Amino acid sequence: MSILSRSRSARHPVRQRAQLFCGDGSTSAVDVENISNDGCCVYASLEVGAQLNVRVPGAAIVTAAQVCWSASGKSGLRFSCGSAPAGRQA
Repeated sequence: MSILSRSRSARHPVRQRAQLFCGDGSTSAVDVENISNDGCCVYASLEVGAQLNVRVPGAAIVTAAQVCWSASGKSGLRFSCGSAPAGRQA
């Protein structure tokens, strides 16, 4: 399936803070540019393929995500199905 034929969830423009929880135990606050049911765009240069957890704006849960692209100081996060690892709480 090509990228062009893949369906995407509607994106909603936002400008809110989110909290990233990285695998090494570090955390960082980032600005979210847009969000959908499938993922979000954040202002951060992250390593493509990295697995992390994110507390998204307006959500009371921490969601697992993977960095799917990174360019020009922004990164795209794809939310994973399922919840964050045990021990992570909002």
